[in-house]
Amino acid sequence: MQFGYKSLLALAAIVELVSAGAVDMLQKRDAIVYVNQEVLEVVVFTSTVWVAPPPPPSETPVPEPEPVVPEPTPTPEPVIAANPTEVPVPVVIPPEPSPSPAPPVEEPQSSGGGGGSYTGKATFYDAGLGSCGETHSNSDMICALSKVTMSLTAGPNPNLNPKCGTKIRVMSDSNPTGVIVTIVDTCPGCLGPNDLDLTPAVFDQLGDPLAGVIQVTWDYV
Repeated sequence: MQFGYKSLLALAAIVELVSAGAVDMLQKRDAIVYVNQEVLEVVVFTSTVWVAPPPPPSETPVPEPEPVVPEPTPTPEPVIAANPTEVPVPVVIPPEPSPSPAPPVEEPQSSGGGGGSYTGKATFYDAGLGSCGETHSNSDMICALSKVTMSLTAGPNPNLNPKCGTKIRVMSDSNPTGVIVTIVDTCPGCLGPNDLDLTPAVFDQLGDPLAGVIQVTWDYV
């Protein structure tokens, strides 16, 4: 409790009088002592314990831990066992056929005239510089022999081919007697070994130029 300053003084005086026996004196003297009393204020004292406040919540959000997803276990591929009863079939590769040799071309031989030993086709062409190195015109009695036959005696220099300058007699159905011509050239378009390419002057004596191709027989002279 807490007392005022004046109340404490009055209280102290009363205590002093009581202790000294002055109470009787006060009564005998008919003296009255007034004690000014003041309202006493009761104050309850409390003890305060300082408690540190909790720390403020952090403004930075704490990330939640990511859930751990287990890795999928790879499914092993099924192993297909080989059928023991299956027998591998060997693959037989047929051998490549060997190229058949070209049939030998028989070189025409001179029969001494007139026999018609060789049969082939005859065409005509515009004459000029031939493979034998000579230049001729369409009015000359010459011919070009098939490249198949000319190649049999060909050398590095076609001008020196032994066939160059050889004379032959050419006959047809319309002219059985035939005409004599000289080989001065090679016919690259003649596929048969006995085919001939004639000048227009020679072809006119053996067949019709409108036909283009005629059948002939010939022999060396």
